[in-house]
Amino acid sequence: MGQVVSFNDKESGPSAEGDSALRLSKLRVSVAGHELAYSTLGQGSPIVFVHGNYLSSRMWRHIIPALSKYGRCIAIDLPGFGASDSLNGIAGCNTHIQQQRFLFDGFLRALDVDSDVTLVGHGIGSLLACDWAFKNKQKVKAIAYTHGIFADTSRLVGGADLEQLRTPETLAYMLESPDLLEEIISSFFYKPLSQRELSAYSQRLYDDAEAPVTVGNWIRDLPCWGVPEEAQRIVAEYSNWMRASDLPKLWIRSSMKTLEYQNSYDLIAETFPQQRQVNMKGGYVLQEDSPRQFARILKVWLAAQVA
Repeated sequence: MGQVVSFNDKESGPSAEGDSALRLSKLRVSVAGHELAYSTLGQGSPIVFVHGNYLSSRMWRHIIPALSKYGRCIAIDLPGFGASDSLNGIAGCNTHIQQQRFLFDGFLRALDVDSDVTLVGHGIGSLLACDWAFKNKQKVKAIAYTHGIFADTSRLVGGADLEQLRTPETLAYMLESPDLLEEIISSFFYKPLSQRELSAYSQRLYDDAEAPVTVGNWIRDLPCWGVPEEAQRIVAEYSNWMRASDLPKLWIRSSMKTLEYQNSYDLIAETFPQQRQVNMKGGYVLQEDSPRQFARILKVWLAAQVA
């Protein structure tokens, strides 16, 4: 078990480092026939930021400028989100999660991310980050996460809420209604976003018919009562490793009331060694609700890794 602290501070502005946080340009790299978008700032050892479902690299725009002096910050738009291509098939990858893992690994290879890597993941981004770390242990320096996704081989995790969300009827209704998906996104924030800010996350759901499909596929890939088997195996493997590894870890935990399935994931996260847990007041996307606090927590933790 690691250290647990609570963090309370008052936000006095919209970003961690002023308006410069809003001017990160998008670059693109081609991986297996997919154009993947990303932003980068700083030099040195890589710090890779991986967003959650429904979202994009935009969620890190306030955080990266505050951390760029600690390394080469890289924030990807995962396939189907932000400015990246939707999945269009990859030879040898037969499932959604296989394709996502393959492209994430290829993206990091294309950007020469191969040593002294710090990973910062949110939701499904934590799944990809922890899985990549498990497969590339010798390359990883530390892992930070919010709303981590974890599983256990000795007991099945999940919740009736996620089970209901994944029924074909519910998913079909969600994917046919961009307005409903936008409403879900708006619920993520403790501090309500303006319609313009919200649209920066949700507009693709209206413009690209494949975008809601990607959201739905990630919902299907969350382990719940051992299903789907492939995702259960992948998540359980890295969770078991996280439980045994002395790799430095940071868990920034939101005060929001989580759903049943997230509570079951969190019970596993509480067992990880060499982990600093910081509790923050806010919603699902702390990076938007309290960016200055979030950046400060990461800065203190990153500074400790190089001390």
